[in-house]
Amino acid sequence: MYTTSLLGHGRLFVYVTSLVLGVGQAGADEPDPGLKPASGSVKLKAGFEPDPFSKKIDAGGPIKTKLGGVTQFVSRAPDFRLNYTAGEFILRIYVEAKGDTTLLVNLPDKTWKANDDGGGGKNPSITFNNPQSGQYDIWVGTFGPKIVENATLKISEKEASTPATPKAKIITLVDVEWRGIAVGPKKVQIRVYQIGQSSEFYKSSRTVAEAGVPLDPWKFNQGPWAVTKKGVDIQFWEINSLKSDRKLGSTQVRADASPGVHRVNFDVPGYEWTLRYRIDN
Repeated sequence: MYTTSLLGHGRLFVYVTSLVLGVGQAGADEPDPGLKPASGSVKLKAGFEPDPFSKKIDAGGPIKTKLGGVTQFVSRAPDFRLNYTAGEFILRIYVEAKGDTTLLVNLPDKTWKANDDGGGGKNPSITFNNPQSGQYDIWVGTFGPKIVENATLKISEKEASTPATPKAKIITLVDVEWRGIAVGPKKVQIRVYQIGQSSEFYKSSRTVAEAGVPLDPWKFNQGPWAVTKKGVDIQFWEINSLKSDRKLGSTQVRADASPGVHRVNFDVPGYEWTLRYRIDN
């Protein structure tokens, strides 16, 4: 600002002074690590117990920011502050929540780090392999403008564990037992699909004799095939040379099917049969 004064002989002296406001401070529409954290702080030293340290946080806020390279909604003040003394361990900061959350961290060297979905699902996680000692200001944000209540902020020196991949169930087609045939001669076909796929990975056909003639079981003993996460779809079709094939019925086998031999009855006009298949771990 400028000030003026008159000093001797009518000479006018102009003194120019400056007032610097907010040097090193964030703007009103930006996250500000200089503010008091809303949910407190903690001092942790390498080797701390219990590990992880946990804190409940309501995630999100009115400010949309791209700091750290992730677009997210946060509050102006940090949600939490960590004062950390580094040692020989990694440092991992992550969130567990029912909503879509994000992480924004201002590091001891005043740089920013952000993450979205790095912890699996919609949970963020940031791992520092060579963590700095000092103050970490932490914001638990949200992907959208809606607040996510009761998110859990966690701080750990342990590597993220990789969940074991469950062993896939396997399915073997055993046979079809005919209980009654009122049509014939007809060609029938069994097709097996992975659910969500348009092409079958197994099919087999058989001609049905004249109506009312008993048939021996249609034996397959085909497989075993892995049952994917979505499952397996077993379909029966009537094959027609002069018109479109007709789907007679189907059954789906899910990945959580219990082991053992399963029987599925089909009662379609003209056809009555029982499919047997076996599930093994």
